[in-house]
Amino acid sequence: MIYSRDVEHMGGTISNAAKAVEDMVDVSVDQVLGSNVRATLLKNLHNKSLAEATLSHLTRIPKNKNINAVARRKHQITYLASVAVAREEQLAEQWSQNRHNKRTSARKYGF
Repeated sequence: MIYSRDVEHMGGTISNAAKAVEDMVDVSVDQVLGSNVRATLLKNLHNKSLAEATLSHLTRIPKNKNINAVARRKHQITYLASVAVAREEQLAEQWSQNRHNKRTSARKYGF
């Protein structure tokens, strides 16, 4: 099948086609990440360590600056989610400070 469709018209041999078939790797996302990939990633999105653990065994894809610039300019959800995960600690600290200020104000005015 590969020989007749992909290799023969370029002058390849049957042995080259057989070698190409041997070198093929069948990859299934369901086997690697589970059957419900989207739900798993969304569930782990709020926790950076869980998200990294979920994807840690996958090969790292180098980040291209052009893709990030386009994603940032277009406000793509993947870019916004990565920014949210990166700023998670800062946001948690801000929430903590706001809760403290609210309690202090409530005590000050007797609420």
